[in-house]
Amino acid sequence: MTNQSCKAGTTFRPCYHKSAV
Repeated sequence: MTNQSCKAGTTFRPCYHKSAV
């Protein structure tokens, strides 16, 4: 799940950002 978010969010949401949420 985390991997998907990081890949899809790479455009406008960096992988590190999702970690903060």
